[in-house]
Amino acid sequence: MDRRDIMQHIINAPDSMGIAANQDGDNHDDHSTSNNSIPRLIDRPLSHGLHDWSDAESDDPNDNNNDDDNSSKSFSSIPALESNNEWVGNGGAIHDHDDNDDVPPLLLVDRSAWHDDDSDDDDEDDVPPLLDRPAWHDDDDDSDGDDDDDEDILDLVNVARYVVLVEVEDPALVYQSIYDALRERELVDFREFCNGLRQNELVDVNLQPFVAAMIQDPREAEAFAAATQGNTSVKRLDVQCVFHLLGPGDPDEELDRRWRIIGQAIGNLQGLQTLKVEGHRPDVKALREIFEGAKQVEKVVFSMDLLDGYNWTILDALEGHPDLKEIEVCSAVDPGPMETLCEVLTTVPNLNCIRLLNCLDHPSRVLPHTFFALLGRGVREMALQRCAFSVEQCQMLASYLSNAEDECAIETLDFQYSRFEAGGLIAAALGRNQHVRKLVLSDDGLDEETCARLAESLLVNTTITSLHIETEDFDLAPEVIDDDGTPEDDDNGGFDTAWLKPIFAALKSNLTLETLSVGQLCDWDDETGDEFRALLESPTTGIQSLLLHSSYYDDVDERSKSWLRIAPALRVNRSLKSLRLLSDVGQAGAVQTARALSGNSTLQTLEVWTCDKESCCNEHNHNHEDDCVIAQSIEELGGNTTLQALCIDTCPTQHSKGISEEGCRRLSAALKTNMGIEDLGVALDRVAFFKPTIESIARLNAVGRKYLKAHAFDQAKGVQVLSKVNDSLDCIFLHLQENPSLCG
Repeated sequence: MDRRDIMQHIINAPDSMGIAANQDGDNHDDHSTSNNSIPRLIDRPLSHGLHDWSDAESDDPNDNNNDDDNSSKSFSSIPALESNNEWVGNGGAIHDHDDNDDVPPLLLVDRSAWHDDDSDDDDEDDVPPLLDRPAWHDDDDDSDGDDDDDEDILDLVNVARYVVLVEVEDPALVYQSIYDALRERELVDFREFCNGLRQNELVDVNLQPFVAAMIQDPREAEAFAAATQGNTSVKRLDVQCVFHLLGPGDPDEELDRRWRIIGQAIGNLQGLQTLKVEGHRPDVKALREIFEGAKQVEKVVFSMDLLDGYNWTILDALEGHPDLKEIEVCSAVDPGPMETLCEVLTTVPNLNCIRLLNCLDHPSRVLPHTFFALLGRGVREMALQRCAFSVEQCQMLASYLSNAEDECAIETLDFQYSRFEAGGLIAAALGRNQHVRKLVLSDDGLDEETCARLAESLLVNTTITSLHIETEDFDLAPEVIDDDGTPEDDDNGGFDTAWLKPIFAALKSNLTLETLSVGQLCDWDDETGDEFRALLESPTTGIQSLLLHSSYYDDVDERSKSWLRIAPALRVNRSLKSLRLLSDVGQAGAVQTARALSGNSTLQTLEVWTCDKESCCNEHNHNHEDDCVIAQSIEELGGNTTLQALCIDTCPTQHSKGISEEGCRRLSAALKTNMGIEDLGVALDRVAFFKPTIESIARLNAVGRKYLKAHAFDQAKGVQVLSKVNDSLDCIFLHLQENPSLCG
């Protein structure tokens, strides 16, 4: 039986499967093999209306098998094969002659994909050529420039699904035919990929689509190696190191040899800087070959879980790596592999950055003591996210940070989502540290003592320029393991925002800190809010960039109330240049902020969120009904021409909706009067009305239109402005109207 015979057998499947006719009660022959019956075989996924017959003997209502235990084992229970359906139109639905659709359409295949390749003169479509034609052949009209081959591949996938329902003598032959077609598509992509390597056209490369092919066919691995010779364009490479099997006659050494070719090919990429390795079932031998080949990379990213049960001694391929500077792990790591990795990293001479990033739903990492041997080796950035530090480890970190010697070179410390049993020791050590520039903490990872010690350190520290006390997203908060081995959410006993007051008080006289990010604005009590307002009003504060946020779904009006106590401080603040209110402060919060800025002469960037996704579901929520809030805020700025960027993200539900005509008219008028705003952020994507005018005003503001306030008819300044917008007639005409002296 050849492939064409197999396909014909698939089309005649109802007869060979003994499906009863006329079970839907209509007057049509359910055994029809005409073209109108094609869709019911090809287009119906197996999951629709099928039952798990493997446990159908059990009618136990408590049987947790997610199936209908009263179902029959007969194929007549498959709705996709019960009734005679007609193919209505090209890409239309499947209909019965009665009033109801017996088979709701799920996956429909365009019949234009079926060709009449035979030499006869009939008008019937021949099905077999579907498997004969290359999978990469696209029959769709791609006049829109979109080369979408998904439908062609879907044809093959749907056929493969139904092989299990058909009595085929050799199903493997059908699957081989489908594999051959998909393989041909793969080869075309691979040739284009290699050509891009030879011509130095690729920069960011994902090798995942081609790894399996190179493992199965060494000729492709060798072609990849040849194509990488002399390449200097590829800067970043992603490799999926999953476990592969060769044929039963191929020895393990052959698999190692093919991975070695791939590793050597990666080593040929002269400009490669970042190597990312990933894989659900990692092939650790493959990792060794890749690391031994990629001696030129400066950064290695692990996006695979490093779990016990694998021989992670292969990581010694990184020993003494001459150019490696950064290691990033964004996955779970068991203690055993972590210890192996730490031992290897102590041999890397130029390592200056270690990032253990948040690994989402995994418990907190437990670092081995060998990790702290990496301290003092010239490491300048250390992100230890989602880690749990014992008292002894806190003492080791504190001792290192207190060291006045030059060996303490860390400039960035990131403890987001981490927990400390003695965090006060680390916070106190920062008062004596002279190297750390950026410090990131999670509020739920802090206790009252740690906050108090941190405040004391900030009074004397002269190096920390960026402080982030982040609010934890509840869904991403780490777990801790109880004594009985049970994981549970760890909220560290709950964070009290009142603990922030001594930190705010200390920052009033700190001249070094430039960037401050603080969360849980919605939970600040009046005393905490007043202390923060005093910080912003302090003439000695040096904070230039401020970010306030919250991840909790509290009432927007409550957040607005908290911010409204603080906003008036902006009128007298003389240090802030950037303010981001990502705490959903409501429209009142946005307008009051702008009003306070009417007397401000330093702030250049303002971003405000007025509404959150929870309150958007409330149709009576007033915070996303008024689309004039942007114009109203600009009006409240008054004579402020210092503010250059204003992004008021009114509401997520409004992102796909345009601002009304009245809102655009009011916005246009406000911009003409303001003369300072250059960037409106997301608002520019929503101004369908007056868009050319609004964009032109913003551009003129950016090139110096504000001279009109003091010199309305200054020709020299007007000519300078026109020279910078000479490619826009809208800008030219608009400015000539504003300064008629330029027309003389």
